[in-house]
Amino acid sequence: MKRFLFTLIALSTVAVTAQEVEQAGTPALLETANGKTARVTLQKLEAGQLTFMAGSRAMTVPADKINRLTFSMSKEDFDFYQAQQIISTEEVTEIFKKENLSRAEKLELIFKTVLQNITQSYNDGDFQKVIDSTSPVMSRYVQYMPIQNNMRTTFVITYDSYKSLGDYENAARYAKMLMKIDDLQMKIMGQVGMAQIALAMDNIDQAEKIKSELPEEAEAASLYLTAALQRAKGEPKEAIKTVTQIIEAHPNDVDILPASELLVAYCYLDMTGTNSVISTNSAMNTARQVKNIYAGTAVAVNAKKLWTELGGPEVEAAIEAEKAAQEAARKASQEAAEKRRAEQKARQEAEKAAKAAAEAANANLTNNVTTTESE
Repeated sequence: MKRFLFTLIALSTVAVTAQEVEQAGTPALLETANGKTARVTLQKLEAGQLTFMAGSRAMTVPADKINRLTFSMSKEDFDFYQAQQIISTEEVTEIFKKENLSRAEKLELIFKTVLQNITQSYNDGDFQKVIDSTSPVMSRYVQYMPIQNNMRTTFVITYDSYKSLGDYENAARYAKMLMKIDDLQMKIMGQVGMAQIALAMDNIDQAEKIKSELPEEAEAASLYLTAALQRAKGEPKEAIKTVTQIIEAHPNDVDILPASELLVAYCYLDMTGTNSVISTNSAMNTARQVKNIYAGTAVAVNAKKLWTELGGPEVEAAIEAEKAAQEAARKASQEAAEKRRAEQKARQEAEKAAKAAAEAANANLTNNVTTTESE
């Protein structure tokens, strides 16, 4: 390890100069476990060994000796992002106006903005746009995902977008890579994804095998796959009971809980048309709740899709129209009551005035009579 660090440090200056000459591979800033950095050109990650070019010299080191990789945006990538309007000309211009940033810092900020825009497309549920934005460039980064890097979030949302679009071949490729990452949460995400893909392809045996291989720490994920398997076997009531266990025992699991609650909506849908009292409204209302509670996630987008297919927008519009009609009727009734009160008050005022006038007239008549008699 010491020899590797010494060689890497010695080559780092050469590597920076070498970046000026186009070199086959993927450029990255490599950070070792002790914080030393160097600009290199990655060649491959295979069998836990990372091969890269540092200057003109090829090096192969254990991947676990690398702390982090930071990928930068190439000129080719920038041209692609602009052509696809993933980042607008206005955004680029605004960044380049920042006088307190160096050119390298501006390019880094542009890259961050691109990734943020891709994430926003994902949050908006435009999964196809995510794929269109990432697939041309992500292929260079996929093999390096087991090492911590600045493209992991984009990798995960690309994977989730493939899965949401039903592109199970690519989703499986990404899920398998997630399972290679030395991070428990990522591994579980990959295993659950592979099980979901197996169930989507009616391969119950494969899904059960994957579930049996989950680590002990993945209790929520195990329960979720149990519920998904129960539904696949035609046991929606049992699946709902299992999801109830997840809600009670893992209320803060942001990865498993949303998918579990959406699964309930599909279970309700499975139960319609049977002897059950469950109706389409149960599925629609559950989908609506998931859509609203988990807004800004892929699960919420898929919940909205189901809610829409079940006529949710029309039902909601009808409810809103009914509320508006009731409010209009309430206002009309209130205005009519206020008008009646005003008219009654006016009559009372008129009667009071008339009475006062009559009393004044009588008093005047009495005075006149008294005066005449005294004369």
